[in-house]
Amino acid sequence: MANKTATMTEKTATVTTKTATIVEKTATIGGLCKYMKWLYLNGHRKDRYDGIDNYLRPQEDRYENGDGY
Repeated sequence: MANKTATMTEKTATVTTKTATIVEKTATIGGLCKYMKWLYLNGHRKDRYDGIDNYLRPQEDRYENGDGY
């Protein structure tokens, strides 16, 4: 019985380690996705008026920040 208990303890430890690895990798992927989204949105916000004539968001003036053309 003691041998089976030790085996189950080992298996539990292995599963716990694997779960921790999965959680760590998921966090890494999540961080990467967040960074990629930030890059994507940053690029689009910079050029948000390109190709859109006379478009202003509420409370915005395109000449206020010197980006107007």
